[in-house]
Amino acid sequence: MKTQEPTVRPILLRKQTKEGLYPVVIRVQWNGRKEKRLGFSIPKSAWSTREEMVKKSYPNASVFNAKIEEELDLINSNKKRFIDEGISFTAADLFKSIRKSKSKSDWFSLCEEINSKRSFKYVTYARYYTVGNSIKSYLQHDFNVDIITVSFLYNYTKWLKNKQFSNGSIQTYVSTIASVYNYAVKNHYIPRPEDHPFDEFSKTKLFPAENNKKSISKAEYDEIEGLLLDMMLKNDSSSFLNPYTDESTLAMYVLGYRLGGLALIDMSKLKKEQVEIKKIHRDTFYMFHNVKRSKTNKPVPIILRQDIITKKLMDIYLSSPSNFLFPLFYKHTDANEKEKVSNITSATTRINKRLRKITGINNISYYSCRHTFATNFLNSPNTNPVDLAVLMGRSTQGIFTYVKEISQTEDIIAARQKMGL
Repeated sequence: MKTQEPTVRPILLRKQTKEGLYPVVIRVQWNGRKEKRLGFSIPKSAWSTREEMVKKSYPNASVFNAKIEEELDLINSNKKRFIDEGISFTAADLFKSIRKSKSKSDWFSLCEEINSKRSFKYVTYARYYTVGNSIKSYLQHDFNVDIITVSFLYNYTKWLKNKQFSNGSIQTYVSTIASVYNYAVKNHYIPRPEDHPFDEFSKTKLFPAENNKKSISKAEYDEIEGLLLDMMLKNDSSSFLNPYTDESTLAMYVLGYRLGGLALIDMSKLKKEQVEIKKIHRDTFYMFHNVKRSKTNKPVPIILRQDIITKKLMDIYLSSPSNFLFPLFYKHTDANEKEKVSNITSATTRINKRLRKITGINNISYYSCRHTFATNFLNSPNTNPVDLAVLMGRSTQGIFTYVKEISQTEDIIAARQKMGL
């Protein structure tokens, strides 16, 4: 039986993508059927059939749901206009009307056009929409990219700073704006300005990138191990196998440190078959075979001593169903290099945010475990940079990038006392 007015619903397509996910579409039924893909796919478990939206627990759910709501608002707005004006229409006409009703310099129209040409991964797609929604929130209305000027950039970035955005995030937002703005200029959607706003606006000078790669103190690291140990005593193993939990986040940071400050991309590649459990004298060790740094392709010798923390965690990860050792992604596969980079970027952002929230350390990042390992190693008695370079898969000269020059009087005295001076 035909309905009295168009049916508009967001749904999941039944056909999976090659990654095993389901595309989200808007389906309209009225004098025919028409569907529009929204540019992202999710697991079936992440979709709420009752609410017809992405479950809030799924990463980037707010971005995806905002996209769904935006499309529904536009479709319903055009539907109302057609009905009010007495114009007959089909489902396909509703979608055509949406595209025609927008200016070519509209931010979200440009994002759709760029996406259709470049086929963004959902992380990149989500970032473009997040930035657009942020600007929309700042302006309190829809906008076209021709509003972007040097003055706008300064005021907008200061607004972001007041909302506690990190300098690195502000730089990312500005770079995204520049990408869309330059696309619009290149395709003559907006006139080429005499004074290009991104020539005059120095984002690096106004908001220099923060150094999130420096080490944390030994006391701060010890406190993180204490937090992790407390979680291990209270929670079951499932918490450590879910990459989106506090337990998993702290486990990856501590194990990253214990493995010699291994980079997250190298952690993600480790497989169970590379681990051998071996007893040497009275201690038990986990021997990692054939580990190389992705950055330099240099071997990294890893021998992890078993203690209360490593035994519990390694028991959990070695008994998990995955072939990969550590659960860093929602779906962990041998993806192509481009997908691996996208996965690592998403995982790094997620872990860094959780680390700051859990520990209360503002400048902590996953990568700081590498600098912390290097600093603590060189601060230990009878150590030298050559040994550290081997343990971290680096050149001897490059190892000094991890160490701050000493300047405090107490540190200088302590350094001289190591030589008996």
